[in-house]
Amino acid sequence: MTSTIFIILLLIASLIIFALYKYMIPSSDGAPRTIDEYEYESKLQKESAYSYHTGDIDKTIKLTSRAIEQNPNDVVSKFILGKLYVEKKQYKRALELFEELKQINKNHLPTREKLLECYVAVNNITKAEKELNFIIEIKPNDINILHTQALIYEKNKNTTATMNDLKLKVREKLARLCETKGEFTRAIQEYEILYSYSPDDDYIYKLIDLYIRAERPQDAVDLLEQMLSENENDTKIIKKLAFLYWDLNEYDMALEYLEKINPISSEEEELIADYSSQIYIYQEEYDKVIELCRKFLEKYPNSDTIKINLSKAFLAKQEFQTAIDVIKDLLAETTAVNKEKNLQNYLSDLFGQWAVYYLKNDNYQEAFEKL
Repeated sequence: MTSTIFIILLLIASLIIFALYKYMIPSSDGAPRTIDEYEYESKLQKESAYSYHTGDIDKTIKLTSRAIEQNPNDVVSKFILGKLYVEKKQYKRALELFEELKQINKNHLPTREKLLECYVAVNNITKAEKELNFIIEIKPNDINILHTQALIYEKNKNTTATMNDLKLKVREKLARLCETKGEFTRAIQEYEILYSYSPDDDYIYKLIDLYIRAERPQDAVDLLEQMLSENENDTKIIKKLAFLYWDLNEYDMALEYLEKINPISSEEEELIADYSSQIYIYQEEYDKVIELCRKFLEKYPNSDTIKINLSKAFLAKQEFQTAIDVIKDLLAETTAVNKEKNLQNYLSDLFGQWAVYYLKNDNYQEAFEKL
């Protein structure tokens, strides 16, 4: 009994669905649509999608236009056709469709974005600004919209101080957003434009920082060298060049610029001495390291960093006892637990290397004592 009722209900539901398709859903001329019409439209959509993915835009336009003829109320097909016209740079036709769609639903954001794109393309700045004002209320931090806003402001013939200030503010916001999102190449482009508007030091140092973050250190070096040619005594530029050349493993150039720096504090002096001594260690000029470190320690006797570099130089010269004595003196002065632990580990390593030295020379007794 239950199964019979279920079958009857299923048949009734099928009849209702058939009636809806055949008599209640309107066709292109307002008359009831048939199953055949739906099948025809489905076939058109499939053909259209296939032709688009094979790169045949013209055929896609024809098929989409035919779908609209079949059903003039098909807003999806009209939107797709508008986008196809934009791809073909047929902006007048695209604008007609998007304006029609705007009348149907003025709050449809993709339609308004396409209208903005088209009005910018045909250089209708007044209408582009109207679309922009609508969109930017909804998407105030969208990179592409901000970029379009910047383009519109540039095309605007208004050259007042207010407009120029707006141009800078939009570009700055766009540059910061690109940087925040890790789009360094695009951020660089924006800061280059900003620098062309206003040769501000903040822009140029931001550019240098972005070149480095975008793994373009040579561009940063070139820009700094250009700046230095205009102001050869600028310590800030010299320091940046020295450390950039260090990062590029161009140690001779790094050393050249380190020697030009006129330090303004003991911390800066220590930094220069540290980098310089590390370069000399790399170049195996250990006597220069010793001379530099001792000279610095005469002035600032409590520098842990320089003492460690001094110890490394003595170690490289295989003057193990002197290297160890430097670290022992440093340990006696240290109260910080973490630092003491690191120094103890380093000291153990020194004794280990000393023992290896004796082993290589078949002096097992001395090796055993050092271990």
